[in-house]
Amino acid sequence: MSDRRDYATAADQALANDAEIVRRITAANIEIVADKPLREMLPAAIRQWEKLSKDRFNPARAHPDTAQRLLVNYIRHAKSNYDKLLNAVDAAGGTADDKARLRARFYRKLAAMYPMLARECKVQNDRRHNPSPQEKGQ
Repeated sequence: MSDRRDYATAADQALANDAEIVRRITAANIEIVADKPLREMLPAAIRQWEKLSKDRFNPARAHPDTAQRLLVNYIRHAKSNYDKLLNAVDAAGGTADDKARLRARFYRKLAAMYPMLARECKVQNDRRHNPSPQEKGQ
């Protein structure tokens, strides 16, 4: 009987430790490198999009909000520790809610740093919580 209790106690402690790790990760400092004005980051954001989409960016056909979307995506993946923190939450057994809190913190910080991206940050964060039928693959 003692072995079962010891195992249960050890398992409970491991879960508590994992929860503490996730809490620390989701509370960690989100680092965003703001080394250039947005207009100077846009070419790199477009190149990143072209590399991922294997298509050419055509500003004449692009929706007016496209530049902001590309900039938010570029900064999130290339100019911050967002991916590292999100991967750490996954590795520590974090939940979807843990990841959502981290995402929301990232978007709030980015919007505060670059107010002209605030609307797009809200759109992207909201889309994560309320995906359209097309985004759900329906």
